[in-house]
Amino acid sequence: MKKITDERLIVRNLKNQRTAFLVENGFILCVLAYQIFQGTPLDQVVAYDNMLFLALMVGCWTMIVLSVTVSTSMEDKAKVKLGKLLLLGLIVFVIAAGSFLWLLHGKHLLVALGSGLIIATIVTGINVLANHFRYSDQD
Repeated sequence: MKKITDERLIVRNLKNQRTAFLVENGFILCVLAYQIFQGTPLDQVVAYDNMLFLALMVGCWTMIVLSVTVSTSMEDKAKVKLGKLLLLGLIVFVIAAGSFLWLLHGKHLLVALGSGLIIATIVTGINVLANHFRYSDQD
């Protein structure tokens, strides 16, 4: 199979893939709405045991991570120092852990700290990835 080199065909192929992704996720959302309409409890529909919901979430997470590499380069912002990114991660950790501790009524300190750490790690990882694709001041 030959590689596509015509720019018009590449753009059309990307539009076709985007349309297919929208149709696929639209169908998944319709099936999830149908499950709710049929009387399935919401906590069973929106659970990771439900394979359709899991497929929707994997698609959304993939789209978020892949869009970071495109949108960050287009922002035209300078790279952020690693110390500032880690400070931002620490602030997110404190806010998330504090929120979880408040939601758990002061009980389960380890659960609150673990949940805050997971959220802070994800946010910091996305920021580090986005920072990788930003332009440096020396360019």
